[in-house]
Amino acid sequence: MNLLLAISAGAAAGMAASPHCVAMCAPLQAIQLRRAQAAGTLWLHGGRVLGYSLAGLLAGALGLALLQTLPSPQWGLILQALSAAVLLAMGLRYWQTPRNAVCAGSCHCPAPNRQAGALFTWGGLRVLLPCAPLYSMLFLAAVSRDPLYGGISLAAFGLATMPALGGSNFLLQHFGTRLAAGRVAGGLLMASGLLTVALAFAHWHGGSGWWCATP
Repeated sequence: MNLLLAISAGAAAGMAASPHCVAMCAPLQAIQLRRAQAAGTLWLHGGRVLGYSLAGLLAGALGLALLQTLPSPQWGLILQALSAAVLLAMGLRYWQTPRNAVCAGSCHCPAPNRQAGALFTWGGLRVLLPCAPLYSMLFLAAVSRDPLYGGISLAAFGLATMPALGGSNFLLQHFGTRLAAGRVAGGLLMASGLLTVALAFAHWHGGSGWWCATP
């Protein structure tokens, strides 16, 4: 059940972040996939999802180490509640004031080698690019109290953004300019926040305070 909640929260956050991903990453993606074969998209995003997953595993492991040093298990719940509150606040803002997707500007990166291995590597390195939704998910992974949940939730996040990025040209011309996109993103962000709350309670009732227990 906890695993399903982690996947659902990651997927909901990924769908909510999709308009942002299209606006910010589509120019770079277009350069990386220029003259690439059709399978190049799968290689690029396969590397990206793997990079996100490894980052989630690392964040979960570091978060678990931190939570084990806390004086009380309630502190872990407080941190997770704060992360859920951030998601709910972001979702409410998107819902109330939906905005059009705006491209961040042109990218002047050189065109990379378009071999499958190079595209996979470029995709994996995308985790190093500054991205607010990704940072939010890494924080959630850190307070999830389990590296496995962190990695899986980040994988679900990355997979959920693939349809939008894969069809980014269509989305930039149609879906990205509609006010309804903001409400959809807001609703999904709030859903992700609520799922995060449910995940915290599931952890609490399933193993109260185990991460703070002394061996």
